[in-house]
Amino acid sequence: MNLTSLKQKMEQYGFVSHKDYGYALRCIDNSAAEHIKTLNIEGEPGRRKTAFANALAHALEYKNILYHEFGQENKSPILVQFDNEEQTVDIDPIEDFEKNIIESCALSEAETTVLILDQLHLASFKDHMSLTSFITSKTWNSNDNQFLANTNNFIIMLISETEIYHALQQCSFKIWVDSLYQPGKPPSYNELELESAAQQWINTLSDIFTALNLNPTLNTYQKIAFDIEQHVRTADQLKISLYGWVEGISYPDLFTEEMDTLFLQAQTAIENYIGIEEPIELSGELPHENNKL
Repeated sequence: MNLTSLKQKMEQYGFVSHKDYGYALRCIDNSAAEHIKTLNIEGEPGRRKTAFANALAHALEYKNILYHEFGQENKSPILVQFDNEEQTVDIDPIEDFEKNIIESCALSEAETTVLILDQLHLASFKDHMSLTSFITSKTWNSNDNQFLANTNNFIIMLISETEIYHALQQCSFKIWVDSLYQPGKPPSYNELELESAAQQWINTLSDIFTALNLNPTLNTYQKIAFDIEQHVRTADQLKISLYGWVEGISYPDLFTEEMDTLFLQAQTAIENYIGIEEPIELSGELPHENNKL
């Protein structure tokens, strides 16, 4: 698999990160692991892990991407078949989970296939055991039928909000999906293709993000930089831009006394950069958090 531009490709499919997961993906191709390639995607609670799995599957250009979410299964009908004496006999219904396993096996025979199993913490212990057996044996048994997975074309991605079954951990490779909500080093003016004077307001924005426990990506800084050069002239306008572009911002947190001080410092830095001696104050531009639109 080509991992040269994995980070950029994942961004095209909606997953933006400060990390490049290329090395972790190389580790999963381990010849000593005699089971289906399985990625155990860990991280903070929420849907970011799901976004990661979906973007990764697309970025790796897998032909087939199957998704199953435990807790959302449709109720299966009771299936009936005829025996040799034409007597009806009940057979076990095939659950959505099992249907996805069987379909994955069939597709993997000739095409690259990903099976994403989400919300695994909602699965029954029986499903955990069956999944472990499938991964290690590469075979799924159902109603006297046997389905074999082609390990050269197949990868399983597991997502759970709690630790997965111990045996599943032993046959999977763990990967931690980073959170954007952590303070980090601000970009330099060169990275934003700006003049050196811009570094002052970049640093004041970094102080704001540190106080909010946020770490925006370079692309987010680029969007804010455009607003600052074209539109932002007041602290309230800056709040509008930041709330609009930065993932994870809490609206009420923009109105604390600490934030007011930091935004005024940023406004001063922006005025110095743009060359405005007296800022133009426009009333009614930003609804207070107690008086939202």
